[in-house]
Amino acid sequence: MGRVTCFGKDGTSSCRLRRAGSARRSLPLGAMAGRLLPLLFASLLTPVARADSDRGDAAAPAAVVRADFRVLVDTVLLNVGVYSPEERIEIRLKPSDFVVYEDGIPRQITYFAPANTPLSVVLLVDCSQSMSIVALAEAKKAASEFVRQSHPETQFSIVAFNEKVKRTLDFTTDRLDIESSLSGLQAHGGTRLYDGIREAIENWDGAQNRARAIVLLTDGRDEMSDTQLADVELLLEKNDIILFPCGIYSPAYRRLFLNDQKYYIEPAVEKNLNPAWVLRHFAEICGTEALFPEPGKPLSEALAGIISELQHRYLVGFEPGPSLLPGARYRAVEVQLKNRSDVRVQTRKGYVR
Repeated sequence: MGRVTCFGKDGTSSCRLRRAGSARRSLPLGAMAGRLLPLLFASLLTPVARADSDRGDAAAPAAVVRADFRVLVDTVLLNVGVYSPEERIEIRLKPSDFVVYEDGIPRQITYFAPANTPLSVVLLVDCSQSMSIVALAEAKKAASEFVRQSHPETQFSIVAFNEKVKRTLDFTTDRLDIESSLSGLQAHGGTRLYDGIREAIENWDGAQNRARAIVLLTDGRDEMSDTQLADVELLLEKNDIILFPCGIYSPAYRRLFLNDQKYYIEPAVEKNLNPAWVLRHFAEICGTEALFPEPGKPLSEALAGIISELQHRYLVGFEPGPSLLPGARYRAVEVQLKNRSDVRVQTRKGYVR
């Protein structure tokens, strides 16, 4: 058994392995304590870094920077997608390839997880009466296929909403439990869309992965939530979670909703918000895209696109700058690639803290 010693210089990290039995100089107990105690206190204040090889090997994980409890709490996590001019997903990127700006000021990257790492995912399923037997059956089938195609260590939890919101399954990697929970969902009642999103955002007990996402399957608009639109906006801006909304609309609803109008009927009040606009708005806050699969086409095809997105995104974390004003405020964020102006970088535009 060996001991790993990690050290950093100029923002880089490396580790040395001292193998058991290697020669080392004996120290008196007092001298040893005098040397070890400062190191112990330093380790409590300094992030621990683990870096793997920078080889361009898709199977080998890239560098992962992990922080202590203090930094873990303060770190802002950005879920980042990078696309070539041909809209191909860029892979094999390293922490040194990224630059993060907060309010125009460059910030040091303190956490990095490469693409194709396990996630914790909430499947948020609309089970209101408007989800007909056929629509809900298609949603359950597509969700099951989504689970089977995901990373084997990705956790899933299931939240269903109609006139009530219920978490039908806690986070697990057991595929049989996930499919059993999905198969038990039934359609009835009204639509508490915003309350369902709140439940999915606020409760992550049992989630073991830092990369977290919500996949929303819905066919309608909010009807009876206690949570308001502004509440959901703030929750999305304050949490390191991304939302992938999927609107499953009938041909009649597609004609009514799939336009650029914020309100689908007059007057311009919240209850008349265009549900497609709402889903696009939530996706924009998170740095994702809302999907509206065409009727007659398998929903699983749309969810396959989400799987590809999730498995090829990077988790990039930085420690925010100090706030000069009391209370939470919105901070603008931008992520760029060094020496690469030809790529498209997709992530959230800001956060509240």
